Amino acid sequence: GTKLTSGLEGLQTGVASLGQGLSNARDQLKSASTESKNAEILSNPLSLSKTDNDQVPVNGIAMAPYMISVALFVAAISTNMIFAKLPSGRHPESRWAWLKSRAEINGIIAVLAGILVYGGVHLIGLTANHEMRTFILIILTSLVFMSMVTTLTTWNSRIGAFFSLILLLLQLASSAGTYPLALTNDFFRAINPWLPMSYSVSGLRQTISMTGNIHQQVIFLSVILILFIGLGMLAYQPKKMEED
Repeated sequence: GTKLTSGLEGLQTGVASLGQGLSNARDQLKSASTESKNAEILSNPLSLSKTDNDQVPVNGIAMAPYMISVALFVAAISTNMIFAKLPSGRHPESRWAWLKSRAEINGIIAVLAGILVYGGVHLIGLTANHEMRTFILIILTSLVFMSMVTTLTTWNSRIGAFFSLILLLLQLASSAGTYPLALTNDFFRAINPWLPMSYSVSGLRQTISMTGNIHQQVIFLSVILILFIGLGMLAYQPKKMEED
């Protein structure tokens, strides 16, 4: 009986608190506006806005950096297959003469290939956020690829051509041109930072569709260009060429 009496007192206190709360709620509801504008705000409390930071209206724009890079590497391989020897048929007498002769042929072709690729993609509708940076990066990439393939074929024409194709295949899979790098396996993720096509693809994405920040890409490609020019001079052996 004592517990029941205590429970009834607690119940009475709770009922009183509930009554007071309902009274307060009634007063608050009376002051609330029930206009249609308030109903719209309650039903749709957020207003959404959309801003595109990257200008990629169609899939072709997204694929352009990758396909430009592939085209430039194929141009480098084709050039070294066609001009395996100098048109004159003579072998340069020194490494500096070799560099001069290759710059006059392979270097000019690399620049022309870059100009043709740049013009070609614009003829089919490509527009870049940063046109001059896009053009400069394409020319630099073409020179880098040409120097790499030229060095390999100068070292050994057949084995060098084979390694050039292997290098192209590795870059196709590791440059994140078709799929994000996270979707590739560990091997391709590991070699991605060491291959030039990774930087040409990411750099062209920056200049074509994004903010145009390509300092890292330009530095890496410039180092690779200088490195392979030096390696090409070392690979050329005037005495061996004269014997051949």
